[in-house]
Amino acid sequence: MRGGGRSVSEQQRQAILATAFIIGLSLFALCLLLALGSGVAGPLDRNVLTFVITHRGKLVTDVAASFVALGEIVPLLTICALWGAVVLVPDRPSDSWGRKLRLLDAAVPVLSLLSTALVVWPTKVLLDRVGPAEVLYGRVRQPLAFPSGHAAMSATVLFSVAFVLTADEKTSPRLRMFIIGLAMSLSLLASYATVAFAMHWPTDALGGTAVGVAMAAVVLWSADQVRRRSVVASSSEP
Repeated sequence: MRGGGRSVSEQQRQAILATAFIIGLSLFALCLLLALGSGVAGPLDRNVLTFVITHRGKLVTDVAASFVALGEIVPLLTICALWGAVVLVPDRPSDSWGRKLRLLDAAVPVLSLLSTALVVWPTKVLLDRVGPAEVLYGRVRQPLAFPSGHAAMSATVLFSVAFVLTADEKTSPRLRMFIIGLAMSLSLLASYATVAFAMHWPTDALGGTAVGVAMAAVVLWSADQVRRRSVVASSSEP
């Protein structure tokens, strides 16, 4: 144990959460400012979107397209349900605190999903940004583009699951970073596809991913605080 009784693993987890929150919130704020300052879409959004559409590779785009569904509510709830089953079904702890913490771990992705939705949907309604398909191709109206709900919801669920999955003290730092990095790579693939198929401007996708990670970090940090207090409470019980 080091640093005020915290293990190296716990220190790394806290560092990951702090970094994820700061970077996520900063990127979301930056994308929001760009969206507000450019009207529908500024030169940066238009140029990046054009580049992605022009240079999209068939293989990468096809793979990415399969991950867009991660942002839909049914697949997300399915992932949350499967995660809950994986966490709750195996050997149940005999003590009350152990059962409560197991339930908390199972609920973290759902709590992250709800927290992210509370930020994403009011922002969508207030900004009411028009998407690229309507602006560039004259398709049917495409409102509420910023931030991308697909990007935000997939990022928050995948980051939450990956973080809780690697929360065990026995998980090596390299394995933890690999699993979290893999989860975020899948989320970024979904974000890329929304841009490649002109569903969102690049700042919509990046802003969605950023806010999803930031809100997941808040929920995970809160869960860690509950876990630490439970350790103190359980140790004081007769």
